[in-house]
Amino acid sequence: MALAPYRLLGNRINFWLRLFGNLDKQLLKGNVKVAFPAYVALILVFSSLGGISIFALTLVLCLVFGATLLVSLLLSTGVGVSCGLVIFLVLYFYPAMQVGNRKRVLDNKQVVSKCGWTPYHGREITGDVVLTMVRGKVVMKEGEILGEAGWGKWVTRSMNTKNT
Repeated sequence: MALAPYRLLGNRINFWLRLFGNLDKQLLKGNVKVAFPAYVALILVFSSLGGISIFALTLVLCLVFGATLLVSLLLSTGVGVSCGLVIFLVLYFYPAMQVGNRKRVLDNKQVVSKCGWTPYHGREITGDVVLTMVRGKVVMKEGEILGEAGWGKWVTRSMNTKNT
């Protein structure tokens, strides 16, 4: 299974969000609902760096092969912007491609919680949980529970609502 860029960076992804100060507000203003604004910031950084790198490489190659400076700049700009857009689209749709179009019907027999039932019993859903990690350890993969009983850790919630 391939790892998404945000899984590779972990909590360090919040650094990229700080580079785009008002990104989350701008996304809300444009009525774009995103679960992880830091991931969108990371996509913008990767696609920008990729586009700039390809622009520079194309510019050097054009000049080495004898194209004029104007033609080299125009060609490099077109190729760099196009490649940056392709990188952006691939990274933007990558998480959805991981889950694909899996469809399944929810069933009470699949519920692992203490109550043993779900109000969504019998409802067809698109998408599925592929992998669950807790503290860096895979505890569920493709519907199979791999975690050990008693391995969990109780986390108390602070009563301070400003930090939640």
